[in-house]
Amino acid sequence: MPAHLVLEAAGQTRAIMRRVRQLLETVGCSEKSIVRMRIYVIDMARDSRQIQLAMTQWLNESVEVGGMKPGITIVEVRRLSSEPVLLEVEVDAVSL
Repeated sequence: MPAHLVLEAAGQTRAIMRRVRQLLETVGCSEKSIVRMRIYVIDMARDSRQIQLAMTQWLNESVEVGGMKPGITIVEVRRLSSEPVLLEVEVDAVSL
């Protein structure tokens, strides 16, 4: 397990969104460019509340008041790429 990997869903969500921010910045975009997100989670009952709280916090920090927020879908799946990964996030963004 990589040393930087966090073992709880809220921490993994925050780490993923920091990485998304970095990737968007490398192509001259920001979180405001995100139009849709898909979150895949292996245990919705256990982790969805933590993920929702972390995403709400991130959206409140990243999207200006009155701005458009991306559509977000959370899907429970049987397995992800590797343990102890609790969630994976796909992001669609547009550059205007």
